[in-house]
Amino acid sequence: MKPLVVVLILNLILLIFFGLTKIKVPNKITPAFITLYFAVILGILALIAAVFPEGGIKLGGETKIQFATLDELFSSQYDNESRDFRKLKDIQNLSAEELAEQMVDATAVVDTIVDTIPPVKEKLSFLQLQFPDNDRTILYPAFRAFDQAGAASQPVRVLHYGDSQIEDDRISSVIRNELQKKFGGSGPGMIPVVPFYTYYPFSYSLEFSEGWYGYPFYWSKDASVEHKRYGALASFYQFTPYLADSLPLPVTENEAWVLYKGSRIGFPGTRTFQKCRLFYGYNKLPFQLGVSTDNNLLKADSFPATTGIQTYQLNFDEPISNLHLSFRGVSSPQIFGIALDGLNGVAVDNIAMRGNAGLIFTQMDIESLRKHYQALNIKMIILQFGGNIVPDVTDSYIAYYERMFCNQILRIKEALPDVSVVVIGVADMSVKVKTHFESYPKLDKIRDAMKRASFKAGAAYWDMYQAMGGKNSMPSWVKEDLGRDDYVHFTTKGAKMIATMFTGALLTEYNSYKKQTSKTEDPVP
Repeated sequence: MKPLVVVLILNLILLIFFGLTKIKVPNKITPAFITLYFAVILGILALIAAVFPEGGIKLGGETKIQFATLDELFSSQYDNESRDFRKLKDIQNLSAEELAEQMVDATAVVDTIVDTIPPVKEKLSFLQLQFPDNDRTILYPAFRAFDQAGAASQPVRVLHYGDSQIEDDRISSVIRNELQKKFGGSGPGMIPVVPFYTYYPFSYSLEFSEGWYGYPFYWSKDASVEHKRYGALASFYQFTPYLADSLPLPVTENEAWVLYKGSRIGFPGTRTFQKCRLFYGYNKLPFQLGVSTDNNLLKADSFPATTGIQTYQLNFDEPISNLHLSFRGVSSPQIFGIALDGLNGVAVDNIAMRGNAGLIFTQMDIESLRKHYQALNIKMIILQFGGNIVPDVTDSYIAYYERMFCNQILRIKEALPDVSVVVIGVADMSVKVKTHFESYPKLDKIRDAMKRASFKAGAAYWDMYQAMGGKNSMPSWVKEDLGRDDYVHFTTKGAKMIATMFTGALLTEYNSYKKQTSKTEDPVP
């Protein structure tokens, strides 16, 4: 129960008390009377705070009456926010490249003179990536691919999987922009044909016809789909309803279309693309596809019935900003995604899975997943999960989640052995306790479990919880308009800051890799 409510109730009680007794209220309110009046109210409040159980009084079920403690009652302001958040004030306006220049080179030999390390570098060490047995070389295969991306025959790909924290491409778009500025590339990456739920993509705009059917594996899985072939996006879409093999095929022809455009609010690099790849398969009957841009038909093709995941690719002579795809057929193929990229450079895919904890990879068909992965030239996979298990989680489930999350990374590496995996740990999340917000009680344990799982599976780990400022840091983020008022998700501004800090940490490791490789390539005197 809030003290303000209690004060109002006490005022009412005192007024009734004065009315029922012979105590007369002075006709003229004097300072002495006001002082006495408030002293009585504060005394009653202090008495209630002193005797009221700290854990509150349960009324049954989840209903509970709580009252402020003496410290909370008489403090001028209850401030439970993280002091570590202040470390972030100086870096809010830095790019990832600038941030990487400020951060400590963890592989460098430190000079014995302490003054050689600027203070700003010392305080940014909490943003660094962490590695199993401090083995930073697990990212070197990806860094080598980044170095060669500008001259590659196809884009070097980074897949960014996550829960609702990465929806609308808010975090992925910044990572993509920073990597494409450094290593080249264009386009929004691989995207689903149409969104499964209300979605406001930052990096592209989308128009589509009626008649599309979505089948995501990660949320509200359709029980009529008897297989587990879902591909890299963990979903597929059709322009006719899915039919099991035992059901008769339809006879009526269907049509559907989709139009992709570069977003005016997105980063400039994503507004155009020069390569389109359609990933489809398992169509029982032929279908037709028409490809247009600026209302000009570029190509019309027919596709026979197929098994397995197939790739249809188009390269354009010049970068384009819009693409219209029209499909027609009696039975639709399963469409696993459309990649809109540059001819080379780096591509970053945003794969947001609302409500998911990231435990789906061991459940999907590994052969179809491997087939799709291999067609995409993936060199790095980022996993950003954990938030959906934070509320009301038990210690036994945390131990289970640690084992299962480790298995997900191992399954990804089974499908793609040479890939570098980076885990972005859980963010700080707050729950309201009486009059203020605190970190969820088990959040530290979930963070530690995810780190252990990452290290066991040979993945790098970035501690987002620590980067935000640690325990009780989310209220500071909300106060600075970096976190939403649900005290769980980031605002667009906050997502950009998180993405910049993460990419800065990644580029710090890349810079260290470049220094190490330049030493080994120097001729021996």
